[in-house]
Amino acid sequence: MSLRRIREEYRRTLSVIHDGREADALFYWTAEEILRKERRQLTECLDEPLDDTAARLFESVLSRLRQGEPVQYVFGKAYFLDLELEVDPSVLIPRGETEELALWAEDTLRLVPRPVILDLCTGSGAIAVALAKKRPESEVFACDISLPALRTASRNNAKCGTDVRFFRQDILEEPLPGSVGNRSFDLVVSNPPYVRPSEKALMHDNVLRHEPHPALFVPEDDPLRFYRFVARIAMDVLRTGGCVMAEINEAFPGECKALFEQTGFADVSVREDLHGRPRMLRGFKIASKNVSSRDYSAQER
Repeated sequence: MSLRRIREEYRRTLSVIHDGREADALFYWTAEEILRKERRQLTECLDEPLDDTAARLFESVLSRLRQGEPVQYVFGKAYFLDLELEVDPSVLIPRGETEELALWAEDTLRLVPRPVILDLCTGSGAIAVALAKKRPESEVFACDISLPALRTASRNNAKCGTDVRFFRQDILEEPLPGSVGNRSFDLVVSNPPYVRPSEKALMHDNVLRHEPHPALFVPEDDPLRFYRFVARIAMDVLRTGGCVMAEINEAFPGECKALFEQTGFADVSVREDLHGRPRMLRGFKIASKNVSSRDYSAQER
């Protein structure tokens, strides 16, 4: 069987759930992984016969893709900026808007020597590892409630040669450990859960069926819950002049901005992503506040 025939089979089988361009992209991703060739090389050998082992691998991958499983989970990796990260169903697949948030954070810290960074709800560790890679002199801490996610993040940390310090934390219920909460940070960054259940109809089926729901969804009647805690934690641990940044739901840019302003942050701004959607927020701490995240957690409970 030739590579051309396999490409046609991918197009025919995947057309039920993907358009032609997406089906081709999945075929070439698969071919690059199995044959260890770049796309240019693949287009030059479409009519060459494949051995039985390779053909079986293509069929095995196709059987998973036709079920809607993300190709990143099939091959156990995703790309984030210039990093190749391990991903599995314990973590969300990194998105382009999260790359934009990480780049904005990097630019925000460009004049800060030896920045100290805290990443809340780290998932795969994408933001934390990317910032640690760009700024190897920095100190980076990152937490998540999910132990499987932290294990994945730790493997990405080792794979990328960074020195992020990961710890388990339920930011809605527990105060930060003293070794973290007593430090003074230059940046607190977060990509927390923010999708309402009513927004499921707008999401791709492969996301709903395969990606971890606790990392996606918030209560319908309290969509900003995580941001309240992110804001209060940030106000506690940031130095004066420090910065809080977060990825946000495009449905609530004004509400998120108001929440951070009410917490005491100044110069709060919302930035659009490359598609023109309001997806990122940044604010600066200019003075200490009396209400701590520990007090706030108690009030919420």
